[in-house]
Amino acid sequence: MKRLNGSLREAGVALYACALSGEFAGAGVVFYDARLRFLAEAIEGQGERVHRWGSDASAALAELTAAHRERSVVERLRERRLREFRAEEARRDEMEIDEANSRPSTGSG
Repeated sequence: MKRLNGSLREAGVALYACALSGEFAGAGVVFYDARLRFLAEAIEGQGERVHRWGSDASAALAELTAAHRERSVVERLRERRLREFRAEEARRDEMEIDEANSRPSTGSG
């Protein structure tokens, strides 16, 4: 983009120099005019592409942010279920121990 702007500036300076020097041969003016138009269109096209890429990048960032948020929610749910599972396992183990301790011992002795 900078290179295109530089070329446009150079062509404009050259056309201005032709105007000042009085060297307005038809072919030279037509050449510089065509070059200026080409460069102006190229710059405009690049600007449109940059704008479009910026929009695409913004959309991709929004999508990535949503996916990250969704993944975080899933991870928190997974961690909560794991804690609940471990708590239930600990409760069952404690009940089994309490039950085993409350049974009369059948030891012979």
